[in-house]
Amino acid sequence: MANLILAKRDPYLDYLRGIAIIWVVLVHVFYHKQFIPPGSLGEAFRAVMLFEMPLLFFVSGASLYHAHYRWLSIRAFLIRRLRRLISPYLFLAVACSGLFYLKGWMAGSPLSLNQMASWLLLEPWPVVPVYVGFSMWFVRVMLAVTLLHPILIRLFLSDSYRMATAILLVVAVVAFTPFERPMFYNAVPWHQLPQYTVFYGAFVYLGYYYADGRLLVGAPQLALLLGASVAVLAVLAGHGFVYADAQLNKFPPNVGYGLLGVAWLAFWLLLRPMLLLAAGLKWFGGSLRFFSGHSYTVFLYHGFGFAMADFVFSRLFHFFSVLLGGAHYSVSILVYFFLVLVLTTVVVVTVDRMQAMLSRVRRFAAPFRSRRAAESNIS
Repeated sequence: MANLILAKRDPYLDYLRGIAIIWVVLVHVFYHKQFIPPGSLGEAFRAVMLFEMPLLFFVSGASLYHAHYRWLSIRAFLIRRLRRLISPYLFLAVACSGLFYLKGWMAGSPLSLNQMASWLLLEPWPVVPVYVGFSMWFVRVMLAVTLLHPILIRLFLSDSYRMATAILLVVAVVAFTPFERPMFYNAVPWHQLPQYTVFYGAFVYLGYYYADGRLLVGAPQLALLLGASVAVLAVLAGHGFVYADAQLNKFPPNVGYGLLGVAWLAFWLLLRPMLLLAAGLKWFGGSLRFFSGHSYTVFLYHGFGFAMADFVFSRLFHFFSVLLGGAHYSVSILVYFFLVLVLTTVVVVTVDRMQAMLSRVRRFAAPFRSRRAAESNIS
């Protein structure tokens, strides 16, 4: 049965990844721009809307499960996977180091070598504008989960250890919860990396269950899971074990954020038939497939979309003030979000073309490098 499932790629995973990465941009609009008035319904919505990271790791786990039997070896998998994660990041690091060094130099305060080297430590957030660096914690965690994946997938594929591993992951997530206070900035210190790795590894493991056909349960079971997760989360928050605000449960991730992630996952699995039907609309399905196929690049570069949107807003402040002056704050959020999404798409397409051009140059130069190396060996 598993091999039959492996043979077919589930398009729902692509749509879910597309939704998750678009939601990443929307979430950052909520936290980057203060459109929401204090005490409004928007604040309550913001407190429970953070489902994007559990979904991204869930989809990643399902995708890795589908790809498992195509690997030649663990070494081949790690080389290919780490290259796919690190190469785009290094491209971003080189571009940002040059841009921000030049900007600082023109302002009379260039970045130091240590600040520029912070990109290599996967934590550039403190030394670059917040809209560029605030998401880079994801890269560090994704690399850690990638290294954990070969172990997890083998435990999952073992009938003897599958359930025991799932229970152990849940116990570890619960055990981490009481010992960490929330962080108020988006970074992952090295000493907290095991907590992040275990937490998001648990959602990767859930992705295995889905890809293996073990989460394709009926709507009543999913509705029960959704209700139970919300109820337990409400009880824990009411007694002070976790926070009512998901942002505080997210950094570092604790059992409260885990319950929220499970609830949202059950919600999206309930919507699976409707989403597959809606994806039949050319513009909707095409948009989701584009963002799914470029999800990692969108994550890396959407900060530039924010920077460009801020520039546009500052230059057209009077126009937007007149246009949105009497509108509900949700209209401002949607206008800014759409602007960021469009500008991010422009940046992503541009970067993709630049990287494709560099790849063509490398392929063109490869025979010449090989010839020079051969001539050097002969001489």
